[in-house]
Amino acid sequence: MNYRIFLRNNTFLFLYVVVISFFNGCQREESPIEQINSKPEIIELSSNSDSLLISSVAYLSCIAKDTDDDSLIITWHAKKGSFINGNSGESVQYLAPSSPGSDTIKVVADDGKQKTEKSIELFVGVLPSSPKLLKPENGKEDVNLSVSLSWSKIKYAKEYELEVSTDKLFKNFVYSRKGLKQNNYELNGLSINSVYYWRVRSKNTFGISKWSEIFSFKTVAPPKQPELLTPLDNEVDIDINHFIKWKSVFNVVSYSLQISESPSFESILINRESLIDTSFQVYGLKNLTKYYWRVKAKNLYGESDWSVISSFSTIGTVPDIPAILSPFNYQKNVPHSVTLKWNESKYADSYSIQLSEDSLFNSVIVDTTGLIETSFQLSELKNTQKYFWRVQTKNKYGISEWSETFLFVTKLTEPEITYPFDNSADISPTTILNWTKIDKAETYSIEVSLDSTFSKIFYSENGIKDTSAQVSGLNTFTKYYWRVRSENNLATSSWSSVKSFNVTGYFYKGYDYGNQAVYHPIYVLLSGGFDMIQVGDKRDIKNFPYKIAAENIWRNLSNPFQPISRYGWWNFIKDQVLPLSLSKRNAQFFPNYTLHLIGGGMEYAALKEWYEYNNYSAPGWLSAATVMGYHLVNEIAENGNYVGDDVDPIADIYIFDIGGILLFTSESVKRFFAEDLNLADWSQQPSFSIRNGELHNNGQFFSIRWKFPFTDSWYAFYYFGTNGVGGLSYKFKDGTGLSVGFGLRASDLILLDEKTNKKTLGLVGNLGLFYDKNNSLLASLSVTIKTDYMVNVNIYPGLIKMGSISPGLWGAYGQNGNVILGFTFSWLPFGFANSLR
Repeated sequence: MNYRIFLRNNTFLFLYVVVISFFNGCQREESPIEQINSKPEIIELSSNSDSLLISSVAYLSCIAKDTDDDSLIITWHAKKGSFINGNSGESVQYLAPSSPGSDTIKVVADDGKQKTEKSIELFVGVLPSSPKLLKPENGKEDVNLSVSLSWSKIKYAKEYELEVSTDKLFKNFVYSRKGLKQNNYELNGLSINSVYYWRVRSKNTFGISKWSEIFSFKTVAPPKQPELLTPLDNEVDIDINHFIKWKSVFNVVSYSLQISESPSFESILINRESLIDTSFQVYGLKNLTKYYWRVKAKNLYGESDWSVISSFSTIGTVPDIPAILSPFNYQKNVPHSVTLKWNESKYADSYSIQLSEDSLFNSVIVDTTGLIETSFQLSELKNTQKYFWRVQTKNKYGISEWSETFLFVTKLTEPEITYPFDNSADISPTTILNWTKIDKAETYSIEVSLDSTFSKIFYSENGIKDTSAQVSGLNTFTKYYWRVRSENNLATSSWSSVKSFNVTGYFYKGYDYGNQAVYHPIYVLLSGGFDMIQVGDKRDIKNFPYKIAAENIWRNLSNPFQPISRYGWWNFIKDQVLPLSLSKRNAQFFPNYTLHLIGGGMEYAALKEWYEYNNYSAPGWLSAATVMGYHLVNEIAENGNYVGDDVDPIADIYIFDIGGILLFTSESVKRFFAEDLNLADWSQQPSFSIRNGELHNNGQFFSIRWKFPFTDSWYAFYYFGTNGVGGLSYKFKDGTGLSVGFGLRASDLILLDEKTNKKTLGLVGNLGLFYDKNNSLLASLSVTIKTDYMVNVNIYPGLIKMGSISPGLWGAYGQNGNVILGFTFSWLPFGFANSLR
């Protein structure tokens, strides 16, 4: 560049030199020319930079020559700057001035004769400073999606560079632009609800500034949650018509408001949208009610979350009059412990209750205030009493009027069953049910059922004035359920608790101990049918004249009027039927009444119960047949070889045996003999001799025990069969009893009239001792004189146990010194015996 400048400035000089040189050459030979000094030539002037920062150093160099080979002195001159280490030499260090601008540096080449000058212009400047970001302000939110970015204008800056990113490290550029001439830029197409980071730096000829401080801004987004103002959270006594207010939210278009009685807003009371103002007038809220409310804001870019839920409670009012629920008005049969209930009243803080026996509440029984619950427990109320009650409410704003007065009538107390006890056993088919007396009860009702749900009523009775009722005709060996209630003109009690009882027979109970353990139709046949063989010593029933006896009995029974006529009707009546004579000769009626009418009738009832217990069909017919059968056998055994008229079987069979069956079909008769007289079959244990097949230890006997009215343990005792023993009996609490008696026993039959076969009994003294349990004979001891068995001991099954076996044992000592021993089992209606002789 310096060479070109040199040529441009010395064109004419150059041409002159050329022309002169040419002419000098042409005339050299003609004459010598004087030598001319050549001016120094600056060939090149250069700088390592033509633009310098203030106070910076540049390296300048100059290339010059002298054609005369003269020594050159090169000096440097600057208008503003200076030189480090001197200003002479082909190269110098130039120190730029401290202020910007242009500086002209001149270099002079001097050969001592002539000087040559050349200049160079350097530009001195400064680096631009970092711009200061102006708008949007750092951290500004809700910036529009088209935004004008602006920054401070920088002196000496020629252009600017802008960067916009979604991260602080500027790894994800949204926008990058260089060469911006203005200090602002319009940025478009931004995303909503996004944060952007931006920076700027300036640039000129001398370099690039540092990046400005990084600014951020957030573009427009859904508005923020509103902040609720009034009412304050949990504020009370708010008017039912009032304003609710909230803070304004920036960049909002509208608000939504919700008010609910539920904190979860399951049901919305007020739901308003597109509200412009930050307040809302609420009308017609309920008194003393807690409300929950919330607000959210909306704009073009979405909606905020709901505000924090706030609550308030409206002002109260005097509470409503409560409505009574139960007992309902005029309700009867209300329990003596009852819970009074009423509706929850609006705005009530507490309740008061009054109870009285009069409708004017002149005398208040219960006067309770401050109740929180809508119920009140009453207890120990009177029986069938009218009660009046009412309720009122209270809060801090006042007290309500009393509710409507309600009336209820308490029930009668239900009776308690006293007998039979629950699940009682051995209850007779005719029994008396007992219960407690209830105050103010006028009558009672009972129900007896075959099931516990009382869907199968067996017996019911109303209007019972006493505390007991007799129930007859109960099925034997059946479980019954029963209950009782009390009544009067105002109320009827609830049914008592249900009790059950198990009915057995009057006479047969099904015990597995005592003589009932061996009781059986065959047992009755052997004991009663051959009863008379114990009078005397003839026990061989195998070789008995059955045919002769049976034909004679049939002859008399088939045409009874002729034998009676020959005997005499009056004699027949006074000897056999009516107890008109107590002489032994004419008292044949006595065994007719005891053994045939009473004993035979009782056996009919007991056998019927046995057949029922063992589930036989037609138990009544079977029992009647069994009874008539063993009585016929008895008549045959008593007849023996006799042939002729005999009115005894006529009276026995037609009058007393049939009469006994008919008599004991009556429930009252059976109950009287079974429960009042405790009539029982206490027959012995019939056994067959292993030696000769004779029947031993048989005999039909009965016992009667009548309880003395002044005691529960002592009884008058009577034991009869072919004997009659009277005495006392003592009953223990466990049901066992001990009886002892003294009397007479038949020793032999005495024939009074051979023509009529009229007989009577020889009698001897007899002592008896008996031990029983629940009227089932467990053991007996009989002592007499001048009889086949002078001493007779019977121990029945159930008294002695040997493991799982409980046999019956018996023994007899005869007047002839013979000893007979026998045994029985409960599963066999007869036993076996053997004599020592």
